[in-house]
Amino acid sequence: MSSHLREEIIGNHRVILGDCLEVMASLPDSSVDCVLTDPPYGIQFMNLDFDRTVPDPAVWRECLRLLKPGGSMIAMSGSRLDCLWRLCRDIEGAGFELAQTAFIHIYKSGFCKGQDLSKAADGKAFREWLFGRPLGTELDDEEAEVELLEGAPEELVRLLRESF
Repeated sequence: MSSHLREEIIGNHRVILGDCLEVMASLPDSSVDCVLTDPPYGIQFMNLDFDRTVPDPAVWRECLRLLKPGGSMIAMSGSRLDCLWRLCRDIEGAGFELAQTAFIHIYKSGFCKGQDLSKAADGKAFREWLFGRPLGTELDDEEAEVELLEGAPEELVRLLRESF
């Protein structure tokens, strides 16, 4: 098949790498046990072209055509509710039943984030206001403890200790 970039057999599994629309069109009905996909979310992440739109609903109809009876599709979604809603709307519109589906999204972002200097400056100004003196001023442990604890709710004290 010319649409395959690569095909491997791993144990009892056939893994195909290629353009999904071309590869799926070449496969027979009810020939796939599971579809696993991480489609574009349509949020224009970093203004990249691949993420400008969500997949055409025809993709989901083709997935349904390929799945064996009782087969499953696992489709990733962004953590924003609008992404999840569009994905569910289109998948259900293609004929999938979502009534028994659980959606769980647990992730840790490994994406680097720069520091917003305005927030850092605001944080410094807040700490100076909170402690009543410029940050460079040294306090002994007892003096700092008294300043921080005097009249402050316990939860606020805990949060402040964790922050500084």
